[in-house]
Amino acid sequence: MNKVSWPFERLLMSKMYHPFIFGPFNETNNQIMEETKATTNIPSASVLKDELTLAGEKEAVAKAKARIQNIHEERKRNC
Repeated sequence: MNKVSWPFERLLMSKMYHPFIFGPFNETNNQIMEETKATTNIPSASVLKDELTLAGEKEAVAKAKARIQNIHEERKRNC
């Protein structure tokens, strides 16, 4: 049986920016996943990790990564 290997990406981002990726009621994160078809894994507030992970098809992961990095850069400038 062939096991499909999905591209996997780790992003290091300070935990203080994670709520901006989640968005209110997790809406931003859900929108990113719906639009890009990539799966995002953002640690909950109780987990002390700065790492987010993305998985899915190569193009989907690249799109999700770009969206998350844009949010991160915008918040770094404005906060």
